[in-house]
Amino acid sequence: GIGLSDKPKGVPYDWHALAEWLKSIVEALELREVHLVIHDIGGPIGAEWAIDSPERVRSITILNTLLDVGGFSPPFPMWTYRVPGLRHVAFDTMHPSAMLPLFRQSGVKHKDAITRDDIEAYIYLLKCNEGKHSFLDVMAGFNLTEAHSERLRKGLLALAVPMQVIWGEHEIAIPEQQLDYIRETFPLKAVHMVDARHFLQEDQAEPVARHIADFVLSLAKKG
Repeated sequence: GIGLSDKPKGVPYDWHALAEWLKSIVEALELREVHLVIHDIGGPIGAEWAIDSPERVRSITILNTLLDVGGFSPPFPMWTYRVPGLRHVAFDTMHPSAMLPLFRQSGVKHKDAITRDDIEAYIYLLKCNEGKHSFLDVMAGFNLTEAHSERLRKGLLALAVPMQVIWGEHEIAIPEQQLDYIRETFPLKAVHMVDARHFLQEDQAEPVARHIADFVLSLAKKG
C-alpha cells in the first residue's frame, strides 16, 4: 500500500490487514528465521505478525514506536491525515517546501540528515500508483483500543524471544510514555539511546545498524 508496492482498491489497509500482508510476504520469501525490527506504526503491525507467527521469530528490535496503542494519541501532522475532509487537503498539499522544514523540526535532530531530494523521493513514493487512497486508509486504520494493547502485551510476552530497544532520545512525535511502557512491560536484553529524534535510521544510521547487527550476532553465538 505504500511506495512502489501495489495499491489495490477495495481492500482493507488497517493494521490487521497489513499484518496479514506481512505474513504473506514472509511466507512467499520462505523466511524461516526472522530478526524483526519495528518502527513507528510498524510496531503494532509487526508485533501482530510476530504473535501470529511465533515459530519464525528469533528476536525483536524496537525502534521509536507505539505498543501501548490504547494510550496513544496521533500527533500532528499524523492527525491531519485522519480528520475527515482535512485529510484529503493535507495529502494534496504535501510538498517538499512544507515537508522539509517539518521533517527537520520533528523528524531528525541533525538537519543535514534529511535533504530536499530525500523528501521529494518520499513524497513520490507516497503518491505514485494512485497512492492517496491507500495512504489515507492506512492512516485511518489504527486500532487504538485498550483491548488491542492487551493483546499485543500478552502476545509479545508469550513469545519469550530476546528483545532490545534502540531509541532516538530526542523524540518529540512519540510520547515518552511509550518508551516507559516498553521498558516496564517487556524483559529487554538492552536499551540503547541514540542522538536522534523519530527517524533515527536517518539521524544515526551507523549506530542503529551496529546495535542491530551486534544483537543478532550475539544471539547466533549463543544458539
